[in-house]
Amino acid sequence: MADDRKRGATPLLDSYRWADSYKAWGSIRAMYTRISLKGLQTRCEILIGPRKESGGEGDMASENMRWISAWLGVMLWLSYPFIFYRTSKVELEYIILKNPDFFNDHLPILEFLFIPAFVLTFAYLFARFAFTIYAPPADERSGKWSLAATSSGDEAFPVVQIAAVLGASWSVYQLSHLPPLAAYWYLPVYWVAWILWFITAAAVSWPSKDSGD
Repeated sequence: MADDRKRGATPLLDSYRWADSYKAWGSIRAMYTRISLKGLQTRCEILIGPRKESGGEGDMASENMRWISAWLGVMLWLSYPFIFYRTSKVELEYIILKNPDFFNDHLPILEFLFIPAFVLTFAYLFARFAFTIYAPPADERSGKWSLAATSSGDEAFPVVQIAAVLGASWSVYQLSHLPPLAAYWYLPVYWVAWILWFITAAAVSWPSKDSGD
């Protein structure tokens, strides 16, 4: 009889444990929501441009996000050879899918050699461009902008902004010509990331009204 009561009490104890776990999970979710909202606010501030504190120092969160965004562009640049290879394979598979009798014995050997060489050759120049266009003004930088030029993106207006618009346009063109194959979902994600990166770069480096005086 005592064993029955003991077994009967187990569900009640378990219900209390589940209730405590649910409360703890609710607290974690609320904390995560506050962190996410704070991160979203930081990203919105980055799109507007660098903030200046009353003491003349740049906002550290904004600078960190700019630095991460610049490195993200470098990573996208270095990953292009892989995307190029996969895109070539996808296009061939899509053509065969539409026309099973299609035969193609062409091997793009020159392209496979040229694309990695091109990416590696201009990797440093693109890194300079990425860090320059995302860098805050020189008086608001910390010591992690060694790849950036002395002048920031707004001081090089409109050269770097035109380059960003051209990069976004090229990414839109590449995205619009991808075959609609769901198995290769990471290809459109790659080009959407480029589009957002270039648009954000143009936004953060756009001269403010007071800087034009």
